[in-house]
Amino acid sequence: MLNTNKTLRRAVSIGAMACGIVLIILCLVLAFTGSTLSFRGPLLVIGAVAFFLGLYLYPTVFHHRTIVNVIFLFPLLFTFVVTVILPFALGIFYSLTDWTGIRYTEFVGLKNYITMFQSKDFIYSIVLTIIFVVINMILVNFVAFCLALLCTSKIRGVGFFRAAFFLPNLIGGIVLGYIWQFIFNKVFLTLSTPTFPSWPMPTARSWRSSSSTSGSTPVTS
Repeated sequence: MLNTNKTLRRAVSIGAMACGIVLIILCLVLAFTGSTLSFRGPLLVIGAVAFFLGLYLYPTVFHHRTIVNVIFLFPLLFTFVVTVILPFALGIFYSLTDWTGIRYTEFVGLKNYITMFQSKDFIYSIVLTIIFVVINMILVNFVAFCLALLCTSKIRGVGFFRAAFFLPNLIGGIVLGYIWQFIFNKVFLTLSTPTFPSWPMPTARSWRSSSSTSGSTPVTS
């Protein structure tokens, strides 16, 4: 009886995973072929749920924890593949075609790369970029190491150096405060009359000048 239940559970699990894979592949094919069917999104969700449900129900005690870990890790991996790996692969494919930014008509192979490397401007920009990356990488790490060594050394005036090192972090908050002050005093104005087309009016006043509107300024900012 136990073996029968295990076999039945394995069959249901494999069937659910197979259906999920078929539905996911179908949705991807519909997406890449430019189909306008409105049920592609729900079909993709159903396929993913069926696949992971079948994966979770697969009767293996030894691999069960690994399967659960994969299920929890899948959203991150799926997002990474969709937003990084897939665009990278599509970019390589489009570079081998005559893609105009909207569509492509034919496969040109390495013609775009040959044209690119025959351009003196491209070679100059590549060399300049490499020089900038090398110098910037060395200089940034050297300066960062010197600052870290200066702020952690037991020398006179180390408190001053630490304060000077932290001071640039305060500039953003100060500038942001001035920006919101300008917005509340000059942009968001409460008019005393509903004749909005005649704005700005001499009777306009800041949100912070009235007790009825000053409470909303922290929520807005």
